[in-house]
Amino acid sequence: MPGRNNLDWKSYEAVQIIIYKTLGNKSGVKIESHGNSCKISGKSGVDHQIDILASLSYGIHSYRTVSERK
Repeated sequence: MPGRNNLDWKSYEAVQIIIYKTLGNKSGVKIESHGNSCKISGKSGVDHQIDILASLSYGIHSYRTVSERK
């Protein structure tokens, strides 16, 4: 696409970390893991490498968010 700004994976991850840290300061979002060693197991039990894993606890509820650039 003309005019599209393409970030490499390191730049994308750095921007996402800034966003999640900003959310963390305001809303309690925590970065659980990021980088090449950040993996999460799927329902089938297979591990998937992802860019960032963040979480938020709100009362009795906990939420996890996965960020992955394709």
